Amino acid sequence: MLPLSYQWQFNGADLCNDTNFFLTFTHAQSTNAGFYQVVVTNVYGSVTSSVATLSILGVPVSFSTSGEDIRYINGQFLIKLIDLTGQGPLVMETSTNLTDWSPIFTNPAAFGEIKFADPVATNNPQRFYRALVR
Repeated sequence: MLPLSYQWQFNGADLCNDTNFFLTFTHAQSTNAGFYQVVVTNVYGSVTSSVATLSILGVPVSFSTSGEDIRYINGQFLIKLIDLTGQGPLVMETSTNLTDWSPIFTNPAAFGEIKFADPVATNNPQRFYRALVR
């Protein structure tokens, strides 16, 4: 039997030191969510597996609280969402009374983080935001 070598990839980039025939996660985090594949090589060549998607369930969408990630500039309110796990479309909603919510932005499922700009924030002196994964 010819020896095989393995190289795991995450979102298209090689994972350092992940060269076993299996890939194991201990205490997976939202940062582990993404696309995985393995390249298997022997003396005759190599083959790349199909892409497998890893989603981490039960992790809520979070707003970054850094001053660089939440700010008001030139009439736009800028927000950075983090911990996206690719579970489903992201819907940003706004409200002026915390009871009635209206969607203002929908994005396909995403991993990691996304930046959102509300271009009409200047027209709404009191506006609340929430992000939902549907």
